[in-house]
Amino acid sequence: MRPKIALAFFLLPVCASARSPLFNIFGSYFPGWMLCFLSAILLSVLVRLLARKLNFDDHMEPALVTYVAMTLLFSFTLWLILFS
Repeated sequence: MRPKIALAFFLLPVCASARSPLFNIFGSYFPGWMLCFLSAILLSVLVRLLARKLNFDDHMEPALVTYVAMTLLFSFTLWLILFS
């Protein structure tokens, strides 16, 4: 009996959200985190293009780690700005 109580205790914060951030786009509902993530990818691509144009891309090594971290930073920042 105790494991069920513990499970309910840990699942309560997940179920207690006031509203889910869903957006109706062309008749289909998208979660807010997906929109933030797609926007962050676009921002990272723009930063990469700007860095290449300014010849700053050589200083951003390793590129895989840099751009993944930049995408996550943009995504979390957009989430905090739009949904908190």
